[in-house]
Amino acid sequence: MHKPFRDYLGAHGGKSLVWHAYDLLFAYFLTQHLQLPPQTMGLLTMALMLFGALADPVAGWLIGRGPDVPHRLVSLQAWGALISTLAFVALFSVPLPLSPVVHALGTGLVFQLCYKLYDVPQNALTSVLARDHREVLQLSAGRYFLSGAARILVALAAYLLVGEHATSPSGGHIALLIAVLCAPALLSAWRLARVVRKPVDDSANRNVHGVAARIRSGTFPRLPDGMAMLLTATFVNAGLLSVMGRMMPYLASRSGVLIAFSIGTLALLPLFRQLASRRGEHAAFLLAACLSAIASLGLSRSFALPGVAGDIGLNTFAFLYGGGSFGCTMLLWGTAANLIHRHHDRTATRADTWSYGIYTFASKLGIALSMLMLGQVLDPAVARSPAADHGLALARAAALAALGALVCTMVIYRTMKSLRESHAGRPRPSPVLEAVPQGSNGSSGSTFAESGEGRNGTSNGEVRLPSVPGR
Repeated sequence: MHKPFRDYLGAHGGKSLVWHAYDLLFAYFLTQHLQLPPQTMGLLTMALMLFGALADPVAGWLIGRGPDVPHRLVSLQAWGALISTLAFVALFSVPLPLSPVVHALGTGLVFQLCYKLYDVPQNALTSVLARDHREVLQLSAGRYFLSGAARILVALAAYLLVGEHATSPSGGHIALLIAVLCAPALLSAWRLARVVRKPVDDSANRNVHGVAARIRSGTFPRLPDGMAMLLTATFVNAGLLSVMGRMMPYLASRSGVLIAFSIGTLALLPLFRQLASRRGEHAAFLLAACLSAIASLGLSRSFALPGVAGDIGLNTFAFLYGGGSFGCTMLLWGTAANLIHRHHDRTATRADTWSYGIYTFASKLGIALSMLMLGQVLDPAVARSPAADHGLALARAAALAALGALVCTMVIYRTMKSLRESHAGRPRPSPVLEAVPQGSNGSSGSTFAESGEGRNGTSNGEVRLPSVPGR
């Protein structure tokens, strides 16, 4: 993989450390260290995520008013990394003069606002840096692998603090852990900014896809075709299917379930890659959704088993749930990257930051719903004792996961299948790309494997980052 791509993926891995730390630990931090009741925690985290969701399309629209040239976007994400990591450390600090609710709400709003400047430009770089569909696949596949690896690192670090053999952690220990996780994000973002300093002033490579991008008409650009169903599936996936994943830190006192869950997110990626390559993304998504639902039901049953049998069951089903739930997310993000890239191919109009802003809006709107659901399913005793009985909460979370898997598959299955068929009807370029990076989703379908020379005529390993004209 070309060096600028490796640096981009490194920056995405650093950003994933920040996001997964927020996703896995913030609710636990509010109930166990700030001693907030579960219902208050659910409302607070939902409010913060709703604010973040609404800010995403606004940030995408504002950033998109300028040209989507690589050097502009990497500069924005570098400065965004700096201010968002500072806000993130403050978010996980235990307040002294302020009430816990005021502290969490104030620092949370600042973090969500700063994170937009970090997240939206870096997401848009997936399609802006790439010159052809093959390179979109390389970047998307590497993102999935590094995101799963980041989740494992966060889970291992969290297990040292909240696991069954850990001593009772203080708020200072949590803040120190967050600071350590933020360091790679900050360093990798600024390294990417140094590597991609300026656009190449070469008339043969003046734009990413070899065609002049038209200035968009109207105030807001048109969303890619097929995005409506994708946005619905993304909302359901994040809102219902992911509730069980947010239960994992609360089970860490009994077994290594948090680690098993995180390892599963990465270990099962090759399975979905192979299935997507042979049968299509729609078949891979069906398997991932079914696996998530079955594993969720298994988790709720295993919790009632005593001793070693219960621990083995929890770890096994947590592993399977991690793989299935992350597989669903992976396939949805891959489809989004493909739709956004194809939109530029068809219309010669760039709408990357706007499209990713809308997509992350749907995802975070779902996360806000899942945070609210988590506060409702948890027993109020969890704020007083991490060893509280979570059997009923797991059963409720399993029911939500099963419902989410069913609805999500009904919504997205046909869209993915249509994309697969539309690509199958096109003549295949040659030579065929045999593989993409480890942990990727190599497929001959819509988002997972297509190859051939870049449209700028470069296929010999040379990378020249092009300059994209303004929208």
